[in-house]
Amino acid sequence: VGATMIPRIIGGIVAISEQTKRDIIEFLNIPADKIKVVYQTCADSFKLDPHYSYVESIRKKYNLPENFILNVGTVEKRKNLASLVEAVGKSNTRLPLVAIGSQTDYIKEVEAKVTEYKLDEEVAFLQNVSFMDLPAIYQMANLFVYPSVFEGFGIPVLEALFCKTPVIAATGSCLEEVGGEYSIYVDPFNTDELAIQIDKVIESDELQLKMK
Repeated sequence: VGATMIPRIIGGIVAISEQTKRDIIEFLNIPADKIKVVYQTCADSFKLDPHYSYVESIRKKYNLPENFILNVGTVEKRKNLASLVEAVGKSNTRLPLVAIGSQTDYIKEVEAKVTEYKLDEEVAFLQNVSFMDLPAIYQMANLFVYPSVFEGFGIPVLEALFCKTPVIAATGSCLEEVGGEYSIYVDPFNTDELAIQIDKVIESDELQLKMK
């Protein structure tokens, strides 16, 4: 956390989550009583009800499957996409995975998992997706999974929730703050448990409705 990245208010600092507040205390040694937590929101476009014809036009634009698991975020190590690929490979449902985001060298580790679990036909990597198209993609996804090991807030979780998409996220940072009580949280490196929870959600319409 860099000092120049922290918004300052009169007599204190605004943090975007309790996790970020703890990070500021740890890394910058600032007293807790000087820090106020004010949660973020996301763009209003994620809060609109979907129109079927528009959503289907976006499906065709990106050649998306009828049913899929979604992950959104830069393909970098802390986002832990390799664990999600492994969990998909271990799951019974084997629903296709669509991963949206720019790529770093970490993509090689992710692709190795795709090969290991023979998921070449079941994992799609999309880059340069228009921000205006993202809400429709969230809305058509069966499940959003975000196994990131470190976040300051985790806006993609909030975007998914506003799009009424069930969320599975990682324990250990701020995502439980963002996702609330009806999302599911799993150790980001426990791919067996993540696979179990993916199947649990996909196989239960009742659970999906509750999570939405």
